[in-house]
Amino acid sequence: MGDITKKSKVYEVLNFKDVEDLPPGWQFEINGKAWNFEELANWGGRENLAYWFSVVFWRSRSVMANETRVGYWYAYNKFWEFLDSLDEQKQITNIEEINKNEFVIFKLWLGQKVRTNKRNEKLAKIDKLTYGTRRKVFGYIKETIKKLISDGVTKKDLKLPNNSFSNSNNESEKTLPYSQSERMRIVAACNKEFDLIKAGVVKKHRQIYVPYILTLALRTGFNLQPLLDLTIESMKSGVLDGRLEISIKKNRGYSTQKISIDDVDGNDEIKYVSKRIGPLMRDLIKMSKDFRSQLIKETDRSLWLVLTNTGEIRKLNQEEIWVNIQRFKEKYEIMDDAGKPLQLNIRRMRPTFAHAMLRINGGDLRDLQKRLNHKDINTTLGYLDGNQEEFKSSFKFRGIVMQHALSGGSKESLSLELNCSLEDAEKLISGNNSMITGNCLNPLNSPFKKSRDNSPCTQFMSCFKCHNQVVMKEDAHKIFSFYWFLLEKKNHMPKRAWENGYEWIIQTIDLEILPKLGILKEIEEIKSKAKLNPFPAWSNKKMELQ
Repeated sequence: MGDITKKSKVYEVLNFKDVEDLPPGWQFEINGKAWNFEELANWGGRENLAYWFSVVFWRSRSVMANETRVGYWYAYNKFWEFLDSLDEQKQITNIEEINKNEFVIFKLWLGQKVRTNKRNEKLAKIDKLTYGTRRKVFGYIKETIKKLISDGVTKKDLKLPNNSFSNSNNESEKTLPYSQSERMRIVAACNKEFDLIKAGVVKKHRQIYVPYILTLALRTGFNLQPLLDLTIESMKSGVLDGRLEISIKKNRGYSTQKISIDDVDGNDEIKYVSKRIGPLMRDLIKMSKDFRSQLIKETDRSLWLVLTNTGEIRKLNQEEIWVNIQRFKEKYEIMDDAGKPLQLNIRRMRPTFAHAMLRINGGDLRDLQKRLNHKDINTTLGYLDGNQEEFKSSFKFRGIVMQHALSGGSKESLSLELNCSLEDAEKLISGNNSMITGNCLNPLNSPFKKSRDNSPCTQFMSCFKCHNQVVMKEDAHKIFSFYWFLLEKKNHMPKRAWENGYEWIIQTIDLEILPKLGILKEIEEIKSKAKLNPFPAWSNKKMELQ
């Protein structure tokens, strides 16, 4: 039992100022590159502000890639330009003087610097920013301030804007995925290169890495920087089940993502996608082993080490991989579906992975959201190209939520809004297509219907994935009765089974259906009544889940 007289350990949260890991001065080196924060300190007399920014910069040295660090430095200089633009009475020199209002003004200031014609403005040396750069600059400054808030340097009640530039993806050119035939050409070229590497024909590491990084991007959906940040410790056995998994760190937002590479419950195609990742990682660890043995710096854990002409061993950078990918494309004459040279880059691999997974998993958006490590389902939707035929044929809509009452709309308007026939619209209004989890455009023609007879579909667990589902305000009682039925079943099943099979339905109801059904207070009352007096179909606690 132990000594009950012994005092228990007291845990304290250290203030940022109490931590000794502070920069050695205004000027310091990280991975061989010098950074001079004295320039920012002398710029407008902002010593206090420059010091705390340098602290965040220094303390992030072990988790931030060189390319990201350059981005932060660029953002800091842009922020100082913004501070110079403020009126004299609003000048900011101290970290405590920053508030939400300044962030709103900063956002507006960046918005005025949007580049519309890149070539002409570049030639004219006009200081304009692309939409992507504008978003990154705002994000880097916001992340710096968030770190200072969390560590107690500045006020805890400072609430920063939730969204930086939420429409930037819509304003900029959409990154399109590769088609299935284009993916096959890329994979075929990679396999040929792997054969040459194995035969010892390709010897330079910068060239050897190309098929590895292309294949990893296609099979994981990782962006380029997280791929380049992979280390020999990135692949390890899971603590709970011993399955191999890869952990990556996303520098923007400092989030971590783990993917299992030899698990894959129940789907042979998904297993095929992931099964080659482990051998690729082992090959990379083996081929860079000699380089790592010669290093004592932080970079000795990287998977992507190269030898320069001067004999220096360092980490591969984005520019080098881009140049060698273009050489790889020319070597194998990879063409697009139009017969033109393919635009080959890592950026297009993530939406390509998204489309491939959507085809494999039967169009399950929730599964795709989890694999892409997205907090918001709308972010996941942004990666999808609705013009691709494979997307049209496999995508499952979560249902159409109708806010107006049935009596409030004509069958013509309903037909137009739901893109259905007048006959189906009339059946919806009359209640003929009422189901126990909402309404159905055509219960006799459901993609989840097992039998081919004239009986209606009874696969209610699939309704929230089916494009036929229609949820109206009048269905709230049924929906929330089902909601409480599922939550009651949660207590009688394994946690993993709940998370894999049913948790997404609860999230869909809470996050996507409930806010759109009508007045929130009114809906919450219906939700409470459904718990006390559920819809008859969901009042039988012994009913089995499909």
